[in-house]
Amino acid sequence: MRCRRFVLIAAASVLVGPSTALILCGSQEPRGDETNPRGKKPESVRNSVGILLVLIPAGDFMMGNSHAASKEVALLAKYGHKSPETAFRYEYPAHRVKIPRPFWMGAHHATRGQFRQFVQSTGYVTDAEKPENPGAMASNVEKGAFFQHHRDRSWRNVGFEQTDDHPVVCVSWNDAQAFCNWLSKKEGTTYRLPTEAEWEYACRAGTTSRYWCGDDPEKLAKVDNIADADLKKRFPLTPLRTISAGDGYVFTSPVGSFRANPFGLHDMHGNVFQWCQDRWSSYDEAVQPNYTPGYMLRGGSWNGTFRECRCANRMFHHPPETRSDYYGFRVVRELGKSADKKN
Repeated sequence: MRCRRFVLIAAASVLVGPSTALILCGSQEPRGDETNPRGKKPESVRNSVGILLVLIPAGDFMMGNSHAASKEVALLAKYGHKSPETAFRYEYPAHRVKIPRPFWMGAHHATRGQFRQFVQSTGYVTDAEKPENPGAMASNVEKGAFFQHHRDRSWRNVGFEQTDDHPVVCVSWNDAQAFCNWLSKKEGTTYRLPTEAEWEYACRAGTTSRYWCGDDPEKLAKVDNIADADLKKRFPLTPLRTISAGDGYVFTSPVGSFRANPFGLHDMHGNVFQWCQDRWSSYDEAVQPNYTPGYMLRGGSWNGTFRECRCANRMFHHPPETRSDYYGFRVVRELGKSADKKN
């Protein structure tokens, strides 16, 4: 009899640490994943700093990659990229995960303007601004080099134009935690980062495809800001494998510039990667990395390829002080009493 992992994620009980995992044995086929009727406007509230939160319903879903690794490799080959099937090994096996309670989630990334309120209120100094190791992994916009350490970069100076409606970047997991702790005290409720399972559940929003908008990478240009024709036009020598379509942006875009998924969440496949609450844990105990895993990043980014932007993609080798101009976050608020205004 085949055993299938069944993971129970308590949306309100554990703030740090791996999720509880139960092994269920059986031969039944996975059930349908639709949990929220399409076309129904999600319930939403606006909090004290202007974050729009949407209510994510309880439910269950298949977490991980339901596509064969050979199909992922074949898709990459169409764009001229060679990759072994083992590159996808950490996304298997797909397993059913239960989200037992609803929770509020930011409809958008936390913005520069919202993060500015936090800094002005507390005097907080981000990891990128600390003198012992200043700066962040960032872009040289003149040369089109995207992965270099710049000592002068922080959320205040990212190297390209941003307004307060853009996602805050060059922030670490530590910085995101500090923001959530401040917001929790400010409003008398619990804010945190989403767990990895909560994030993927919310991203898929009842879908089972490679992206919530389907399996075709070219469709991403209509729903998110990723490495695309506009990036390639600005930086023709970039080694990044871009899609042929264009989304209208080279760097970050104002949050909410693209349509939301069925749960009412914007930018789940792009704009900037999003920190998760938990450290990496393996879906298969026999498959382990050869280094110490760090905290999880999910989603995609303005310079993220269509491979990195998939629902199942996992980025997990990041210490909590890591920061970059394509890393940001969105918040989860645990369900409870609130003085929020209905949107």
